[in-house]
Amino acid sequence: MQSNLTHCGWPERDLVYIFSQPGFKYTDLVLRPVWLFICTTGNIINIILLRKIRTYQATFLVAVAAFDMIFMWTSLALCIIDQEDGASNTKNPSIWAFSLTCEFFGNVAVRCSDWVLIAFSVTRLLSITDPFGVAMSFTKCRMRILILCFLPIATASHIFSTVEYASQDSKMANGTWMRNWRHVEDTDAKLAAPLSVLVALPLINVIVIGILIKRRMLTTSDRG
Repeated sequence: MQSNLTHCGWPERDLVYIFSQPGFKYTDLVLRPVWLFICTTGNIINIILLRKIRTYQATFLVAVAAFDMIFMWTSLALCIIDQEDGASNTKNPSIWAFSLTCEFFGNVAVRCSDWVLIAFSVTRLLSITDPFGVAMSFTKCRMRILILCFLPIATASHIFSTVEYASQDSKMANGTWMRNWRHVEDTDAKLAAPLSVLVALPLINVIVIGILIKRRMLTTSDRG
């Protein structure tokens, strides 16, 4: 029996009703540009300041700021299209293609941003546990290569949805490899993405904090 509950237990029809209300849509349209201005200004300042710091940690933070700005601006474009009656705009090939492009790059940016944060946390952990071993090989150039490697992986994780949306008659999405990839993207990828952020990221940082607290306690006891 298939459940009609989605999105954290909310019935999908109720969510559609809530998000389609004029008050909600008007609030979103008014507050989103304010949020976009504040976040964009902060990220630009971060990028300008961090580019002057010659450490690999700054490379991660610059990448996160850049990916976040891509996601925010593509989200604004999708919001504007939706406010202008997205159902009718999808019939316009130009607007439909622009919407598809924004959605694709926004999804890729979010995925890359998550992975960069996890990579940053892992390097912090290795720098603490093995400062004279693996951590000695961390450089800005190598971290840039690592970040660039995330791009094709994130792109591949959204191939099916993009091809399916782009192919109105679904002929392109009916190939064998696309059917196989649909299972990967609809199950494995959608499960791994939130788990990697909601589980791995806090867990790594808790371990880092635990190690730092333990070392501080040992140092304090030695002094005493």
